[in-house]
Amino acid sequence: MFPVEAPALRARLHIDALAIQLQDNVKARALQPDGSYQRVERPGPAVRSQAVLLETARASVGTTPNPNEAAPSFRSVN
Repeated sequence: MFPVEAPALRARLHIDALAIQLQDNVKARALQPDGSYQRVERPGPAVRSQAVLLETARASVGTTPNPNEAAPSFRSVN
């Protein structure tokens, strides 16, 4: 974590990231006191925050997903 001191960047983070995350009603989970996670129930149309953020990032650079391109693979680092 680090401080974001520029007012314009702080506002953008709030609007573009935090507000969307708080609207997520598809994958959102809340951490419980015992360390487990419970699904967050929010009414309204389905909002999957990571998909929205990815779409926003792609739109900002003018790219679209290529269905012929392999998805990146991630391996566990233990």
